[in-house]
Amino acid sequence: MFKNVLAESTPTTHHVSPIKRRSLLLIALSTGALAACGDDSRRNTNINLAPKASIDRFSASAGHLFKRSADSTLPEVNAAINLDRAPFITQGLGPTGAHVVYYNLDVQSRPFLVTRATTTFGA
Repeated sequence: MFKNVLAESTPTTHHVSPIKRRSLLLIALSTGALAACGDDSRRNTNINLAPKASIDRFSASAGHLFKRSADSTLPEVNAAINLDRAPFITQGLGPTGAHVVYYNLDVQSRPFLVTRATTTFGA
């Protein structure tokens, strides 16, 4: 009366593409890593009770163009910085020769080396 369809069907093989296989592996590893994380329910999330970080942008080790040892008018440790006042704002000439105002920021770039498979920062 009832036909056994499963017994008569031919076995089917499923092909999973390498990209999909990598994606599934990444999802499985990520899920495992998240499951291994500790319990954060006891962690203090009140920002008023968190330890304060000390920021000194103009120390001898952090500054490049702007060092407090060379210019005592620079803001103190943890003080707010007004970028719209000298020495952080500069007047100059733009590419067309017009007068422009721009920010003079103390930027230290870290050299990096690009190779075929990896990028290494901080030479």
